[in-house]
Amino acid sequence: VQAGSYGRSIGQMRLSVKDDAISDFSWSLIDLEPSVVPGAASPEVSSLVDRYKSILDEEFGAIVGEAEEALERSYYGSSSLGNWITDVLKESTGAHIGLYNAGGIRADLAAGPISKGDLFQIFPFSNAVVTFEISGSELLGILLGNARSAVDGGHGSMQISGATLTWRLTMDVPEVVEIKVGETLYDPESTYTVATNTYVLEQAGKYLPGAVPKNVKAMGHNVFDAALEAVKAGPVNANSAVRMRRVD
Repeated sequence: VQAGSYGRSIGQMRLSVKDDAISDFSWSLIDLEPSVVPGAASPEVSSLVDRYKSILDEEFGAIVGEAEEALERSYYGSSSLGNWITDVLKESTGAHIGLYNAGGIRADLAAGPISKGDLFQIFPFSNAVVTFEISGSELLGILLGNARSAVDGGHGSMQISGATLTWRLTMDVPEVVEIKVGETLYDPESTYTVATNTYVLEQAGKYLPGAVPKNVKAMGHNVFDAALEAVKAGPVNANSAVRMRRVD
């Protein structure tokens, strides 16, 4: 059965069936260590792997830019890599705010030359870049929902650009101390443009609690493309600013 990812293990299930019903079962994960693999790949498999590896190396091995320092991700807070990709989305679309789900950032970025393959490891999905409009009061709901998730572990912390939230926990409920959009205190009556990926938009109930995105626009490219263009324009630098700060 399917198990994990990257071909690191095989799942094995054993079933006992009696009178057309499963009477017992057991399962185990078999890690594909060298000692477990029965032998070398067949010539046919080796040839197939080599052919596709050559194609992938030619396309994704190309160096497209450089990172002057390492950028890392974090599932439960702000991160330098989360700050970078949300900055890229915000600035490339002209939005007020950039948002990105922490779980969608799948690898860290090492310092040094950056290949297309490195970027694909980080952003392997075909999620498109989109923008939409929300009110200031809806922004408040999104940020408080993110703070609430930090307390109860509902989902990973949304990575943010263009907005900062300072909050505290009062009677086990997140409470706003301050919200800024850019350098200005947010206005609940104002309209703000948000740039994100289509996965976040599709999961609005989870990531955008209480918000009804309006005037949704597809930007015509995906996150990988946006990151690639930013790297080419580089160099890439880390920004470790904490954009959601708890003060209690």
